[in-house]
Amino acid sequence: MKNIVEISINYQEAYKKFHEWNLNLREDDQFHLILISEEDRNWANNLKIVIDKTGYARIGNNKFLHTEVLHYMGLKLDGFQADHKNGIKWDNRRENLRLATPQQNCFNRKARSDRSSKYKGVLFIKKTGLWHGTFGWEGNCISLGDFQTEDQAAVAYNIFAKEFAGEFACLNKIENEEKILPKVIEYLSLPYMKKRFKGASKIYGVYFHKRIQKWWGKVGFNNKLYYTKYFYNKSDCEKAVQDKLKEIGSDHGMTQLERLKKKIYECKKYAKTY
Repeated sequence: MKNIVEISINYQEAYKKFHEWNLNLREDDQFHLILISEEDRNWANNLKIVIDKTGYARIGNNKFLHTEVLHYMGLKLDGFQADHKNGIKWDNRRENLRLATPQQNCFNRKARSDRSSKYKGVLFIKKTGLWHGTFGWEGNCISLGDFQTEDQAAVAYNIFAKEFAGEFACLNKIENEEKILPKVIEYLSLPYMKKRFKGASKIYGVYFHKRIQKWWGKVGFNNKLYYTKYFYNKSDCEKAVQDKLKEIGSDHGMTQLERLKKKIYECKKYAKTY
């Protein structure tokens, strides 16, 4: 079996060589292409380069080729990692490499093929039949909520990735994303109010007084109880409870989007900096 590694400086040259080699390969032969910049061609041609099981090019089963390219560019890692901008492991051209923190490098990874969804940051929950959105941040898995469709959960991930991952974001490619986006924004703009399993109302802090036939609110925060006045209309009472939660600074008074952003910023505050 032959394990052939070919170094090229552009895509057209690379695929031309691949086509030529492909005509002469046996079934058990392997052909690997590596793209590099013109200024790195001379020293790279003199190296023994192999492709590891993960698809990265290594120099003699030891150092990664892309990290060595950064060294030749005069860049030191010092706690950073080498990141491929386009996510292609064999594209080691200088313009495709950059320094990144471990978190930024994770942002630029594509969705895993062994997960329940084809999208990044999306899981299918069998028990509920819903699609769950997640966002990884500094070792924490932030829950974005449950959605009716896989595409909606993927759009929710894109919203947070654009804001917090920036240029390192590997966004989900979703058909008709512009049409789905308003519905996802509407869901994230709803007030985050913890549901109750008992009582006349399923909204946190809202109760019905049977004797006087009125609605009233009671919420707890920092070991204290806060009350609202009585209401004939349930929706008025829910609004009063929401206003009271915002007044005392409880998470239950925020929208889904506000609460999630707060949680992400709290994780960032205590995260390791580089």
